[in-house]
Amino acid sequence: MKLDFKLLLRMDRPVNKIKDYKTRQRETILNFLRENDAESPSANEIYNALCAAGEQVGRTTVYRALEKMAERGELLVFPAEDKNGARYQLRSAACAQQDHIHLKCGSCGRVIHLDCTLVSEFSGHLLKSHGFAIDRSKTVIYGLCAECAGKVKAHEQ
Repeated sequence: MKLDFKLLLRMDRPVNKIKDYKTRQRETILNFLRENDAESPSANEIYNALCAAGEQVGRTTVYRALEKMAERGELLVFPAEDKNGARYQLRSAACAQQDHIHLKCGSCGRVIHLDCTLVSEFSGHLLKSHGFAIDRSKTVIYGLCAECAGKVKAHEQ
């Protein structure tokens, strides 16, 4: 799947109120994303997990449903580690908070919602000292989560 960067630019759009048909497959995909809210799976990972669970859903259906949900602003879309696809996560209420950014693990792909007062301090510093206002709804900091950093550290010893 080729990553559509126009979808990434629309991460901050409010959820569109256009009539959308609620199919069983779409609900199954939504439930999977809700149950795996600490992850940011790819479309293939979602498809494979649903098939393994015995769900009758087509690969194309998964891709189309994710694309629609992303266009409507229901999902956060992140580039995959290999830059050839995307990873998806439901937009949570936390995403609308002022002091909120995302941390993305470059190893396992996990997305962590960071709600911290230091985000406001950092944002204020950038504005005051550098004349740059960040859009926290689109800000993603890449690095390693604690679990992956621990694996790297253990491997180096």
